[in-house]
Formats: sequence, C-alpha cells, structure tokens
Amino acid sequence: MTPPRLQRPELAILAVLGALLALLLLAGGAYVYGKHQAARDRLEQIEPRHARLQGLLQSQDQLAAAAQRQTQLMAAYTHAPEQDVTQVGNGALQQLRNLLTQAGCQVLSSQVLPARDDVPDFDRIPISLRIEANPLALQTALAAIESSQPAMVVTSLSVQINGLMRAGAVPPLAATLSVSVLRRRA
Repeated sequence: MTPPRLQRPELAILAVLGALLALLLLAGGAYVYGKHQAARDRLEQIEPRHARLQGLLQSQDQLAAAAQRQTQLMAAYTHAPEQDVTQVGNGALQQLRNLLTQAGCQVLSSQVLPARDDVPDFDRIPISLRIEANPLALQTALAAIESSQPAMVVTSLSVQINGLMRAGAVPPLAATLSVSVLRRRA
C-alpha cells in the first residue's frame, strides 16, 4: 500500500509556516516581556535613589548653609591643622595660664602632655595644671575655660582644701586640672 498523497501540499507548507510564525511571535513576546520585567525591576531599584537625589537637590541651599555652619563650629571648637601639635599645646597652655591668672588663681605648675590620637580625625592634646585659689576664683576660672574658643575641655578636676580651716575665713583650695584641646588632622 502506498501512503496517501497530500492533495494540497501548499496548505501543509502554509500550516508549517504559520506554526513557525506563531512560535516566532511567541518567542519575541516572551523576550519583550522579560526585558519589560527587567526594566521594571531596575526602575524600582533606581526610584528611591532618584527620590533621595531630588530631595538633596531641593535642599541644596540648606545643605550649603549647614556645611558652612559646620565649618564655623569646627573652627570655634578645634585648632586648625595648619598649626603644629606643639604650637597648639603651648598656645593653649599660655591661654589657660592667662585665664587662670585673670580669675585670681595662682598657677603652681603646668605641663603640656604628648598628643593622643584617641579621637578619630583629631589630635587630643592634654594639659595638666596645679593651681591654688579661693573657691570664687576657681569657679570664675572654670567658667572662663568653658567659654574659651577654641574649646578647652576640663577632663578631670581634683580639689582639696589647702591648709587649716579657720573660723570665718574662706580656706584656699589646691586643685589639679586636666584640660584637653583638639587639633584637626586634615
């Protein structure tokens, strides 16, 4: 027996071409859908960044003012990096001695200790002082140190009565102060 012959071979060719075209369209649609999904995912990742950048652009003037204020505060509280650590320490010691003397304290000894790097991006320069003063002079001196610029921080204070207490008299005080100043590294 012989296989039956197709009576219309062009229809079979058209059916195969139609199936190939449908398969091609299906593959193209899947490709476009995949690209669309990837683009949507990428946009979802970019959208928060874009929103942050838009917010930064809108608050650019406020950020510039804050940066300028930060620079001013940095200058008010720390010493410039252009100065040597030794210069900063000696200058701060001289300023401390002047503040204490003006407040009525007697400086018995003073010393600038080696700089420490325990504060990130800064050199902390400790200064040790021994003074003798009456309570009011010591209070005045501490207030002057607190308001000095660049800032000086009293890191420790030890106060003792110096001598015998007499009735009606204000006893002199002996105090040991540890003060630190900061110098920016860069």
